[in-house]
Amino acid sequence: MIIINQPVLSYEGETIKLSSEIEIANQTENLWFQLPREFEKYISLENCDSFLVGILPKAMEMGYDISIKSKISSRLYYTINHYLMPALKFADSKFKTININPDKLYDENVNTGNSAGMGLSCGVDSFATYYDHIKDNPPFKIEYFTFVNAGSLGDYGGENTRKLFKQKFKQVSKFANSQKIELIPIDSNISEILRMNFQRTHTFRNLSCILNLQKLFRNYYYASPHRFDQFDISSKDSGDYDLLNTQYLSTQSITFFSSAVHLNRIERTEFISNYPATYKNLDICTNSRNSGKFINCSKCDKCMRTALTLEILGKLNLYKEVFDLDVYKSEKVRFIGKILNEKDNVFSRELAILLKNSKYWSPLFRIALLDEKIDKYKKGLKKMLKSK
Repeated sequence: MIIINQPVLSYEGETIKLSSEIEIANQTENLWFQLPREFEKYISLENCDSFLVGILPKAMEMGYDISIKSKISSRLYYTINHYLMPALKFADSKFKTININPDKLYDENVNTGNSAGMGLSCGVDSFATYYDHIKDNPPFKIEYFTFVNAGSLGDYGGENTRKLFKQKFKQVSKFANSQKIELIPIDSNISEILRMNFQRTHTFRNLSCILNLQKLFRNYYYASPHRFDQFDISSKDSGDYDLLNTQYLSTQSITFFSSAVHLNRIERTEFISNYPATYKNLDICTNSRNSGKFINCSKCDKCMRTALTLEILGKLNLYKEVFDLDVYKSEKVRFIGKILNEKDNVFSRELAILLKNSKYWSPLFRIALLDEKIDKYKKGLKKMLKSK
């Protein structure tokens, strides 16, 4: 059994912290969300929607029923029970059907802000979401960005992750300021409580943070990693079925949208390259140890994939201030061999097709593919011998 107790609000300097004691198998954890104090009037203190969504993956994996000593949205209760839980069992065989028992359901629409928001990471999907809505009118026009600490910078959280969160916040603030849009930081210890793989659970982690502001956000855009036709409920990445997740994690007060789903990653990259503000702010690096003068390390898989896409599109030089082009070029052939060998990876498959149909294709890349296969075989053989 998991028990979610009534949330309480506390103050720490210029921030407010919404927290609840979560009892998991007779052990008590304190789950909290921390925001700027100026947003206190938008905090949903009277319900436990955010805590339910945040803890749901852990409860389903452990097979623990959830008892909630507070109210939850009647719509959220209905959709989780009737649609989301059955769907999640298809997505992940470790998930089990559980019972959710709140003290009370509420039917009211508590939204007063009538605003739209989105998460800002300054990545390709993030920028594609922003620029796809730049001509919209309220309540669909983006009036706020959010930046959350919910696992994207480290699956299990901790102080090192929190330090990186603060560093990244300063970086993405530059773009937010250039667009004259307020950026809301939301810190949380959800990662320390869940202790689960981020890819399996990121939608629940991130949207649990946003549910604390359902009084502010009438509409909220959550960037999907894939296009409509790449929906996959059997995947280990919750983002592959975000069209479903966002629908069933919405309440009567806030509607979540899976955004940029009409474009694949290559199309999104080409789309955002039409906006000069991205040239100095594109930040897609997954290397937390990157401390060079460039935002991106220019050699991790995500950096390489994006830089190669931009080069094939003839746009890489526009991003010379965020990529170390010398580092990228030194790793390019090796990386091409890798993507040619990753036929099960949708991003690699799309990029390989783009490359083969471009002027940049060279027969030498087949040698890189062979080298990659040999290297992979050697690693597999070494691992097998070591296990004996």
